[in-house]
Amino acid sequence: SLPTVQAYHNLVNTIRALCPVCLHPDSSHTTPDMSRLPALLLISSYLGREVTAYPGALCDVTYQIPVSCGEVADRITKQMKLWDNTTSCAGNCEQRFFLDEQRGPPLVPVTLEGTGESCTKCPCGQKCMYVHTETTENIIRGNHITPVIRYVDDISFELLSGDESSCLVKGYSFSTGPAWYDFTTNYCNMRNLMVGSGLAELEGYKEESSTDLCMQFDKIKAFGNCNKY
Repeated sequence: SLPTVQAYHNLVNTIRALCPVCLHPDSSHTTPDMSRLPALLLISSYLGREVTAYPGALCDVTYQIPVSCGEVADRITKQMKLWDNTTSCAGNCEQRFFLDEQRGPPLVPVTLEGTGESCTKCPCGQKCMYVHTETTENIIRGNHITPVIRYVDDISFELLSGDESSCLVKGYSFSTGPAWYDFTTNYCNMRNLMVGSGLAELEGYKEESSTDLCMQFDKIKAFGNCNKY
């Protein structure tokens, strides 16, 4: 319900003020001031009693795609495998995982897609590090691994109904790691696959969600339209 979602946002806004690093694991922030930890825990305990929505960072999107469900499954499956966890990410940001200072600039110069702006902090795009786990007649499952810290987001696309020229799809992405905010990463986990597979470019393609269903859905443009997170 809306009041529950509002209670969630009250909680995360308070936590964000007290602890800027308590966000999506691959956000680039410094170590929090641990003197604030008691207040953080007290407020979280008090406000958290009201919160049942958003069990973690997640996104739920409904897609109307103007091709058969078989073609949707084939394209998404192929794209997940093309961008599997053996591929390099923009700026070789996945290699920062092996460094003592994991958060920091890309290891090779790179610009952000769409803007041409130089990327100064990883991640610099996440069209990489996917893991395909299953494709059946009505569902595609997989994961996306964040390049720097290597947290895992679960992804599924359920093929609800369709015919030879259309398919209704329910997409779902959920952060299994500790994430209060995700900088639209869960939305982008799915959006990047739709773009990479060419489905998003088809005439008649539509997607629908809201801030009630998708973390920071109203911030997609502000966070770069999936060119970074």
